[in-house]
Amino acid sequence: MKMKLLYDDFRIEVFDTNELTEKKALGDRNLLTNYELRMDQIDGDRLWLEMFWYDASANVKSDSPDGPMPTARRTNGWRFLLADPEDMKRLMAVYFDDKLVMWQGSKPRT
Repeated sequence: MKMKLLYDDFRIEVFDTNELTEKKALGDRNLLTNYELRMDQIDGDRLWLEMFWYDASANVKSDSPDGPMPTARRTNGWRFLLADPEDMKRLMAVYFDDKLVMWQGSKPRT
């Protein structure tokens, strides 16, 4: 997954969850990773990406409330600050896997 943040001074930041990270960063128990771009929590001063993972360890498998099918438990992972208050003043657009998901209506500064 890639996210691009474009700023009014033509600066571009790229965040990539696939590159330069160890495949098993959360250990062998992680079978699914869930990312949330928290645009619902933008209050003008920060943009966050939150990561959760699903624990598929043996003790979870034996503790399934849903019958014979094991249930992996969603576990808090990490929270990443993508744009701080100074960045938010200049942020023009956010792309998520090359799709525009957020923008501001002003023109870039020259």
